[in-house]
Amino acid sequence: MIKKNISPTQSPTPALPQREGVANKTNAFRNGSAPSIWGRVGVELWLLLCLALSGCIEPYEAEIDGIDSILVVEGMITSGITQINLTKSIEIQDDFYRYMWNGNEDLIYVNNASVYVECDDGSHSEAAHSSGKGVYLIETGELNVNAKYRLAIHVDDEVYHSGFLAPTISQPVELSYRINYEYFKNDKNEVDTLINSTDVFVSTQGYERHPGYYLWSYKEDWEYHAPMFSFFHPYYCWGKDSSRVFILGSTERLSENTIRGQKLLTIYGTDNKLSSRYRIRVKQNSIHKEAYDYFNNQKKNSERSGSLFGIIPSELMGNIRCTSNPSVYVIGYVDVSTATDNELYLTRSECFNPQSELWIWKTCSEAEEPALSCIDCTWYGGTVKRPEDWKNE
Repeated sequence: MIKKNISPTQSPTPALPQREGVANKTNAFRNGSAPSIWGRVGVELWLLLCLALSGCIEPYEAEIDGIDSILVVEGMITSGITQINLTKSIEIQDDFYRYMWNGNEDLIYVNNASVYVECDDGSHSEAAHSSGKGVYLIETGELNVNAKYRLAIHVDDEVYHSGFLAPTISQPVELSYRINYEYFKNDKNEVDTLINSTDVFVSTQGYERHPGYYLWSYKEDWEYHAPMFSFFHPYYCWGKDSSRVFILGSTERLSENTIRGQKLLTIYGTDNKLSSRYRIRVKQNSIHKEAYDYFNNQKKNSERSGSLFGIIPSELMGNIRCTSNPSVYVIGYVDVSTATDNELYLTRSECFNPQSELWIWKTCSEAEEPALSCIDCTWYGGTVKRPEDWKNE
């Protein structure tokens, strides 16, 4: 893994603004491994949608019996540790959250598989077994750029394989940020409110002769404090989060094979992520064009349906096949890629006016009897456990 530390610098206005991916406040880390875009579980299917609608004038209700419980494979073969997530689809009539609330999550997660990576020279990794919630961690070691690899899955008396692919080589990734100011005026045309936000950008350069296709993901950690100090409650806390959407980029239509200022996310001044100190770690995978098209179609599909648990059309079947029984459906695309990463630390004084304060600080300071939210930092969802690799200022 290539890792390059940089000093935070402000970025120029990005030449190619992209749709941003903003993380939610739900912990999606799994044993410190790959971000949660590989951990999405539960997919509603309507595989016959296109066939049902094509050429039909009268309304037609597609026959979808028997297409639930399709294996869904998510992950990417890479150097070091490869994380694969296995889940089962659910019918479009069913609701993912109803499954979870009723304690039926075993119907979603696939925990009884044996998963390993094969090389075209006949060698293979040790078989991995589920560590829980359909997550499989495979020790793949260093990938040989002159070899080809594929994923093998044995589950429920069936065997599944992805296609053999040579690993793509990811170039170094650079991080930068930009501070935004937005002023709001009152009825007297006086500046009444100042809203700050911080954008984080990624830049990279690919090979000269071939267009580059990229997939980015990130993990966030931040230190924050309770608004008021108390001897009887925790004051220092740390929060964490990760990317929730596919963040893709391509130089296919650019005059040069360089991406400058691809926006990853925006951190708003009302968020406690920058109330003290913040870190973002970005992983960049250079991917094959077929993988880019697959993930891009999946992203568009999730945007149309409003969720990654939306309808999955047939063109998103991917490069996984059931080799023991070709009539068995399976969904997913497993690419083979090396990865590069980088990290960026930011402090509140770098991104905001040091005299500004979060609304909760002012609310607590004016309260006669402070609420628990004023004196206990865990009230905001964080933990008192400091990240082991957290760097001091």
